[in-house]
Amino acid sequence: MKLTNLIDNPVRRKGTDERIGRCVDVIVDMKAGRVAYVLVGDHRNAALIEHAALEIVDSALVADISQERFEQLREDAADAAATGPLDLSALPPVIIGPFGFTLAPVMMGAVLNSEMSREKPRVRPDIDQKHAYWHWFSRLLGLPVFDTGSELGTAEDFRIDPMTLEFTTLDVCALSGTKRQVPFNAVGHVSRDANSIILR
Repeated sequence: MKLTNLIDNPVRRKGTDERIGRCVDVIVDMKAGRVAYVLVGDHRNAALIEHAALEIVDSALVADISQERFEQLREDAADAAATGPLDLSALPPVIIGPFGFTLAPVMMGAVLNSEMSREKPRVRPDIDQKHAYWHWFSRLLGLPVFDTGSELGTAEDFRIDPMTLEFTTLDVCALSGTKRQVPFNAVGHVSRDANSIILR
């Protein structure tokens, strides 16, 4: 199963049809060769759910997590995320700007907040330095893939075993446009600044 098939698709609570959010992104553990965490929620409010609480049923993610635990994880993620939209509610309704032009802070705030959410639609917590082998999946897509002698192409997808959430292959789009699957045990590492994927 392709990991990209999970991105933006609903995640539901185990044993129910309740949708708790969408799969925003995935933290991949390159050393262990599996999904470490899944970021579940929406563009502004999400939770990191560990792989042990997740399974894939009928090609969809299912989380074995209580509502209370999910809310706590969302609070934790919100604390780690960047600041939210600008709050301009305390400003006066109109400000006289340079050359006598009037500016409405509330209107400016609406425009700025709209632009901010377009620029950063999904806030992902930074990954701690002690987890050098963890990377956001979305940031690995499109990276150049190198073997010992040359560039093979770009990373297009990871394929996973739906039962274990372990990676089976790395899909590479070659420079010629042809596609190939590289066994995941041939993948060496990702540079810490995440600018390339190196094969063994």
